Amino acid sequence: LQRQNRLLHQAAAAEEAMARREQIMERHSARHALATGAAAYVGGHSVLHGIAETAISGAHYQDARVGLLNTGLSPEELASAEEAARRTIVAVPTSNLAENLKVINETIGAFGSLGHAIEHLPFMQKAASVLRAAGDETSAGDMKNLAFSLAKIEEMRGRALNGAEFAAEGGDLVRAMAFFHGKFNPEEARLFGVQAKDAFKFLDTKYLTTVVPSIVAEVGGERAGTALNAFNTVLMGRIRDKKQVAEWLKYGLIERGQVVGG
Repeated sequence: LQRQNRLLHQAAAAEEAMARREQIMERHSARHALATGAAAYVGGHSVLHGIAETAISGAHYQDARVGLLNTGLSPEELASAEEAARRTIVAVPTSNLAENLKVINETIGAFGSLGHAIEHLPFMQKAASVLRAAGDETSAGDMKNLAFSLAKIEEMRGRALNGAEFAAEGGDLVRAMAFFHGKFNPEEARLFGVQAKDAFKFLDTKYLTTVVPSIVAEVGGERAGTALNAFNTVLMGRIRDKKQVAEWLKYGLIERGQVVGG
């Protein structure tokens, strides 16, 4: 009798264990089904996301083309711009077709012609990439102002129409801007040149791209340019008021007979 009871007890225990195992397997199967479904959803979502991104990119490309056509470009000029935009993707992998067309559109005015905008496109995209990497999103994001400022700087320097010189000195300026993280930026550099006047064009490239940026970052482009112009005026021997005349006479820098006017 005891042996029979023991066997019955073992059989009941085994049956209970099998029931628990079946419940565990059922739960695992349910989880597997959920995981499979989730994976399928994520996979489908990725495909849909990719389709959406492609559609958005296509829309941006069409917007960029329409923007160029609205400037009055001929079909041949548009084709030339598109070919340049494609070449620039190879030269600057961080760029894309729509963005390159937009930059051409935004810089035609600054550079004076479609040809010069196309010529300087790789440089402009590289410059924006460098500034963006340095955290200066303001300068990098405003391509129209970036192009305008660099074009005006090199125009004042007499290098705007020489692509090689423009890219060489412009590249050094952009690296200086990246180093100062926005404190020396395209607009401040342009203002420095405007206020420095004639002295600006005679600055050595190394001085312009190494010393000037630190001064401009400290006091601003206008003040730094005004100071350089005043210093150049003194060196050129132009005296503007009686107080300055008196000081120059005092130290023997000029003779009284050289003074013209009161």
